[in-house]
Amino acid sequence: MQKEFKKLKTLKKITACMHLRKLIEANGRNNLANLHLLYTVNRENFKMLLYEKYNPKVAICMNNIVASIIYLITNQKEFLKNTIEHFSNNYELDFHSLHVAIYAVNLAKHLKFEQEELEYIALAALFIDIGLKAVDEDIKEISMSLDDKQFKNIKKHPLYSVQIAEHNHIHNPYIIDAIKHHHERYDGSGYPDGLKKRSISKFAAILAICDTFDALTCDRPYRERLSYFEALNFMLKDEKMHGKFDEKYLGVFLKSLL
Repeated sequence: MQKEFKKLKTLKKITACMHLRKLIEANGRNNLANLHLLYTVNRENFKMLLYEKYNPKVAICMNNIVASIIYLITNQKEFLKNTIEHFSNNYELDFHSLHVAIYAVNLAKHLKFEQEELEYIALAALFIDIGLKAVDEDIKEISMSLDDKQFKNIKKHPLYSVQIAEHNHIHNPYIIDAIKHHHERYDGSGYPDGLKKRSISKFAAILAICDTFDALTCDRPYRERLSYFEALNFMLKDEKMHGKFDEKYLGVFLKSLL
């Protein structure tokens, strides 16, 4: 009975994702309800992406999550400002991917990206760190305590994320490139390919900023989270961050949160 009840709950979550956009619209400007809904459906979809064979419903669900995020950012211009204080501060990969997608769409919208480009960057964001689940189970967090071998293993996660995306029939070169290169840095210190400046796509450059910001504002085993102001100040002014990101995008990201 318990097993059947669990299946029923999962089915309800999948059904919710199939009708996500309508549910979002029905909630109107109830921002917290919409955020909770996004958390719920993205968590279930995240599990299915990892552990199930290709399922067309999962692909539809991903597209519905993307469409709902774009709808909220486009039609409710204060959505992010009204919900950011309620983002989960626990570093869960599915929460993190959703946050990055919201931040990225918001930034891309301020940069006047086309609709199709918003879809590319949102979908890429949902996949960027899913590859961490393919890394050794003993390495669940990127922390200062990792030895060289462990960090080398961690640095493979963008490639695993690409594999999972391609397994789910995502082959768009812009999306794949953004997933693969979201840890590249403008000074060439990133991975996996050590790209520099304009060799990094605009999608990957945006995801790098949003990924870093969300990581800084979440609790980790080796440090407490930074406030949003502290994280922005760190990314803009700290010596460790100098030259890491596209300065124009970083400036617009700051303004987009004010």
